[in-house]
Amino acid sequence: MISGLIFALFLPGFLITLIFFREVKILERILLSIAYSIMITIAIAICLGYNEQVKNITGGINSFNMWKWELIITFCLAAITLFIYRKKIPSLLKYIKK
Repeated sequence: MISGLIFALFLPGFLITLIFFREVKILERILLSIAYSIMITIAIAICLGYNEQVKNITGGINSFNMWKWELIITFCLAAITLFIYRKKIPSLLKYIKK
């Protein structure tokens, strides 16, 4: 349940804020993360079950499809974030090892 809340209500939005808003304070980043994550979840639900024809093609809105598309979008956003911050990763790893 907690992992579902993290994936649906925080992580995708947090990755979006890392990509687009680099100079944001932590409280603003948290609030933006929740808002963007809810928008992504709603967009996925609309894309999966907009009308009867789309529902027949995609399988409709069910837990498997929602998890699948949440994970796909989250991994894509994580890849973009890692690509953007690739030069800072070695210095972060040195900081973690200390």
